[in-house]
Amino acid sequence: GLTGSTTTGDMYLSLSGGNVSFFGDGTGILHKAFWYNNRQIHFKVETDTLTNKMLWASFILMNPAQGQPSPSLQIRANGVGFTTPWQTVAKAGGNSAPLLVATFS
Repeated sequence: GLTGSTTTGDMYLSLSGGNVSFFGDGTGILHKAFWYNNRQIHFKVETDTLTNKMLWASFILMNPAQGQPSPSLQIRANGVGFTTPWQTVAKAGGNSAPLLVATFS
């Protein structure tokens, strides 16, 4: 899961950049992901693709007003007949880390 965002409530998030035409929310709504339970982003590859093809898209979450370290980010995949275990994602360091909010005094 992804914690620390002030994007709250269950809602659709727009996907942008990369390969957005491949993604949807799993219910047939394309170019959207679903922000669920204030910590999970659900999206689905909605169209056929080639094996070993990297697909990506971006989404926006709102950082909190107070400082915080970058929270852990985990990902998993599931499909027809399989579910992978949660895996911790490597993330950029320093000011490029996701949901990092620097504390200034």
